[in-house]
Amino acid sequence: MIKERILQIAKKKGVANRKICQKIGLAYGGFTGENKKRPVNSDAIANLLAEYPDVNPRWLLTGQGSMLREQSAPEVAPPPSEPAFPGFIEEIKSLSVKVGRLEAENEHLRTAIEAKQREIEAQAKRDRSPAKGD
Repeated sequence: MIKERILQIAKKKGVANRKICQKIGLAYGGFTGENKKRPVNSDAIANLLAEYPDVNPRWLLTGQGSMLREQSAPEVAPPPSEPAFPGFIEEIKSLSVKVGRLEAENEHLRTAIEAKQREIEAQAKRDRSPAKGD
């Protein structure tokens, strides 16, 4: 029965029976006497598997297999011997230089435009004012 296996997990993990019941949202009273024969709700099973991810769900539900999942070391790919994108760093440097030049050119053009705007405003002001000789 699932409740018996839950208590086996508690023993294996060194957790008090009442504590494991509390962690999965059940009362310990449901694990004693005649209550032990009643089914466990799916939320409690989900909580148990979330709390103890190394527990084998197949074993918990059916009693088949081992209590704990097999722990295999994750495969780690060796670092590449060459960059993933050859020439990528050089391209970034080249583009960075180009961006710097364009920013400088933009600043120069911005200054020139502002100067021309001031000239236009001054000319417009002169055109609006009456001529001194009139």
